[in-house]
Amino acid sequence: MTGIDSLLKSQELVFGFVGLTPGILVSIGLFQYLRGVFGGRSGRRQARKSGHAVRVLRNIDRILAEARPTESNVLSYKDHGLLLCEVHLLRNLAHKLMPREIEREFLEDLDDLANIKGIQVQQKALERLRWAYIRWLR
Repeated sequence: MTGIDSLLKSQELVFGFVGLTPGILVSIGLFQYLRGVFGGRSGRRQARKSGHAVRVLRNIDRILAEARPTESNVLSYKDHGLLLCEVHLLRNLAHKLMPREIEREFLEDLDDLANIKGIQVQQKALERLRWAYIRWLR
C-alpha cells in the first residue's frame, strides 16, 4: 500500500498537467476566437490598403485621360514616368492585398499597363485591372 502511495505522490505533477491541459487549450481557443471577432483591426487595415489602391487606379486613369500622345500614339516621357510611379505603388500594394496566384496575374496586367504599346492598349489594360480584380480592391 505504501508503494502505491509513493508512486502516486511521484506522479502528482504529471496528473496535474494532464488535468490542466484541456482547460488551457479551450482558453486559448476562446481567446483566439474573441480576438478575431472583436479585434477587427486587420479588416480596417485591409480596407485602408484597398482604398489606397483605388486612389492609385484613379490617378492612373487621370494620367491616361489627360495625356497628350505623341505622333505614334504613345505617352510622352513625362506621362509615362508618372504612370510608372503609380504602377510601382500598385505593385507594392498587390503583395499585401492579394493571394500569390492572383497577385501574379495582377502583376502581368500591370506590365501590360506599363508597356508602351499605345494609349488605347493601356486604357484597356486599366479597365481589365478594374473589373478583374474588383474583389481585392474594394
